[in-house]
Amino acid sequence: IHEFCQRHWNFTKEYCDQLHLEYGSTVEGIRHNIIASSSLKPTNDSSIDLLHHALISFYRDVYANVDVTPLLRLSTTKSLHSKAKSTGYTHDSRAFPISNFLQSLSCPVYLVSNSPLYHVQKVISALGMHKCNFAGILTPDTGRKRESILFPTKSNSSHFYESLLSSYPADEYRIVLLDDSEYNLQKASECGIHGILINHDAVTLENGLGIALQYHSCEEGVQTFPVRNTQPNISNLTNNYIFSDVAYLRSKNELDEESFNKEVWNRLLTELSMLNLPNGELHIADVGCGLLSMLRHFLHEITANKVFLDSTQCNEIHYYAYELNIRLLPECRKNLRSMGLLEENEDSGEIKTEYIFSGIIGKKKLHVQVYLRFRDFTNDTFLRPLHLFIGCCFADLFDPRVLSREIARFANTQNSLLVYLPLTHAGTTSFIPASPFEHDYNIPSDTVAFRLYSESIAKRHGQCVDATMIMDAMEQVGINLLLKGPSNWHINPNEHSYLW
Repeated sequence: IHEFCQRHWNFTKEYCDQLHLEYGSTVEGIRHNIIASSSLKPTNDSSIDLLHHALISFYRDVYANVDVTPLLRLSTTKSLHSKAKSTGYTHDSRAFPISNFLQSLSCPVYLVSNSPLYHVQKVISALGMHKCNFAGILTPDTGRKRESILFPTKSNSSHFYESLLSSYPADEYRIVLLDDSEYNLQKASECGIHGILINHDAVTLENGLGIALQYHSCEEGVQTFPVRNTQPNISNLTNNYIFSDVAYLRSKNELDEESFNKEVWNRLLTELSMLNLPNGELHIADVGCGLLSMLRHFLHEITANKVFLDSTQCNEIHYYAYELNIRLLPECRKNLRSMGLLEENEDSGEIKTEYIFSGIIGKKKLHVQVYLRFRDFTNDTFLRPLHLFIGCCFADLFDPRVLSREIARFANTQNSLLVYLPLTHAGTTSFIPASPFEHDYNIPSDTVAFRLYSESIAKRHGQCVDATMIMDAMEQVGINLLLKGPSNWHINPNEHSYLW
């Protein structure tokens, strides 16, 4: 698109992006530029001829040689939340789980695009979405031909959505559009179509689909089409749930605290009590530390455990906390201050990969030093041997063979390295009570939804959901299993509303 606009219209890349932002698509921006620059009315014959030639050239030249073969191979490394190009033209590999999801819906689903029909069909084929029984596909070159508007896009909403609205009038049916352009959503609203903005940060495509399905439900239960005069305000639904790293981790940490297996935790404390600490120093690495909930849990338990403190003569804890999400730094600082740990050189103002906090904790006046590191733990070495490696909700993010080798690097000869891996994704997710297909609802059953969720974790994100593989890989590098036990999450919609 950038190359075409540079060659034919001498538009810069930045100007193309601005057209997409302002008019919902680059081609619509070209339409407005032609009309404005020629000082012609869009209904004049000469203007129509110029527009017709420009639009035909755009659709022919831009889309003719687009290679869709990469879409035939699913990429497990591409980020699910990668931002779309500013021209609005992007594809990624979410199609398989979304395809399965769409096939399970009973409400009609339309595919709408500002790209020409032949290109949309090529993409559908490459993504393996032929089994999605779309109720219709709306593109600029479908629908009734008109002289007043050539190749209408989503910006020309009354013409673009004409066939959809003739089958499902907006005053009788609830119609929801998912789009990454605020301009397109604004134009659709003029026809009575509700919109959900997909911005790839706060609301992903998957989030948007969930919100759209919630929009078709009400307090009495799930309703199917058509529903007259019962349209809730969709902005209420999107405003009720906006993803936040901090809010998610806070709610998750509360649930984690209830879910830790007490028997395994007590065994860990027993093993720690038998360590030989000649200098009274205990060295711990916490990988994927989030908001440092494991540090808080650990300090609370250790300072109250007289057996551990007396037997090990522990007087110092060096805690190496690893986290890649720098956005969590302000909340981490707040949490560390609440534990009585103060930051060294807090006012330096420079952005660093390591922040150091220290303080005296408990009646035994235990000296605690925390090294908060926003970098990959696999690139680090330690001056002193580690005694404990913690990975809460972490172990299944790696190939088990890679994880076990990385952990084994930190083992020392004086003491056995203890490894504590609470809360893996191994297991089954389900509603209690179960909600199978019993009616012709607009949402898939819980078994379908959670199967897709499990497939997404394993296949799309490359996570290991088999705890046996993790244990086997550990044993291969000489790390022996001492104890394991269940750590079930019980998410109560009343007590854990955000996480629910």
